Amino acid sequence: MSDAANLRVASLLASRLCHDLVGPLGAVDNGLELIAEGGSMAEEALTLAQRSAKRATSRLQYFRYAFGAAGAESSFGAGEAQAFAQTLLQTGEIQLDWPEAGGDALHPGVGRLLLNLVLLGIDCLPLGGRIQILLRPDCIGVESSGPHARLTPELKAAIEGTCPPTELTARTVVGRYAALLAGSLGGRIEIMGEGPDRVGLQAAFVPLKRT
Repeated sequence: MSDAANLRVASLLASRLCHDLVGPLGAVDNGLELIAEGGSMAEEALTLAQRSAKRATSRLQYFRYAFGAAGAESSFGAGEAQAFAQTLLQTGEIQLDWPEAGGDALHPGVGRLLLNLVLLGIDCLPLGGRIQILLRPDCIGVESSGPHARLTPELKAAIEGTCPPTELTARTVVGRYAALLAGSLGGRIEIMGEGPDRVGLQAAFVPLKRT
C-alpha cells in the first residue's frame, strides 16, 4: 500500500479505538458527576462508574495488543489472546468457544491476528450470539453464529481489499488491517461460507515444519 493508504489505516484504527472507549468512559464521567451531587443515587452511580471503568480498561488492553506493537511480541500467542478475548466478552451477550491449541505448533504472530478476527466476528453479530475459534497449524479462524449474523458488503470489501483506502471507515478498517496482518504472516483471510445466521472467516497458512 502507499504511504497515504497506510496513514489512513492507522488513523482509522485510532478512530475505532476512540469510538469504542467513548461509551464506557462517558459512563464513568456521568457516574462521577452523580456521586459528586450526592443523594440517593450515589451508591448506584458508584457501581456504574466502577463497572464502566473496568470495561474501558479491558477494551484498552485488548486494543493495545490487537492494534499495537505489543501484539507483535513473540511471547504473545493464542493463549494470551484467549485471555483478552474472554475478558472483552465477559458481559455474556456473545459466547466464546475457544479450544485448546493442541500439540501442533501455531504460526508465530497469530495471537494479534486472532484478536482482530474476534473483532470481525463481533461485528458480524448485531444481536449477539456465539463465536467459535478454530486453531490449526495451517489455519486459524472464527465462526460467528446468531440472529441476523452477517458480513456487510462494506466489511467484506475491506477484508478482500476490493475497496479503495478512501472508502474505508472506522467500522470496516479492522477488516483491512486483519487482511494485512494475515498477509504479513504469509497467509490470507478467506470467507468460509455465509449461511443463514452464520459467517465463517479463516486465515490459511502453510503448515510449519516440525524441528
